[in-house]
Amino acid sequence: MPDEPLSTGIDASLFQDDGGSVYFVYGGGWIAKMNADMSGLDGPFHRILSAKSGREVGFEGAYLFKDKGLYTFCAADFVLG
Repeated sequence: MPDEPLSTGIDASLFQDDGGSVYFVYGGGWIAKMNADMSGLDGPFHRILSAKSGREVGFEGAYLFKDKGLYTFCAADFVLG
């Protein structure tokens, strides 16, 4: 397998669920499951949008965590005006 980036995005992070699966997340709400040996993705990226507005969740520093059974995806953004 060639040594190349998993995405064109920046500020990615990894999230491991309770079952041990690992997910690659990056800005704009993109997420994909990693394959078992962590050498690449196990499928395509999917987009997570805000439940409230239906818009993207931010574009930098994407991070997914689980607290008390609730998954939260967050990322930095800026607001003008």
